[in-house]
Amino acid sequence: MRRLGPDDAVRWKEVRLHGLLETPDAFLRSYEEERETPLAEIESRLGRDPSDAFVLGAFAGEELVGVIGLFRSGAARERHKATIWGMYVMPDHRREGVA
Repeated sequence: MRRLGPDDAVRWKEVRLHGLLETPDAFLRSYEEERETPLAEIESRLGRDPSDAFVLGAFAGEELVGVIGLFRSGAARERHKATIWGMYVMPDHRREGVA
């Protein structure tokens, strides 16, 4: 597992779209919204300073098989708190300890 960066944008988008098709109720955004998101915007998101938010990817060899996002509160008294978002594991890699 490692933090994803701008170079992972294409693979992240593929996994994200798969998740949105399979389990749309598990996500805030729709498949249509995410499909239309420009790759440059995803690259920018994945390239942000990781001190406040980042996305981790789980790999099987070179294949991205799972993702999970995390962001921290901006309030000084709540910096110790974080929220997990967008967790998804590709069906062929479930029950392998990826999540």
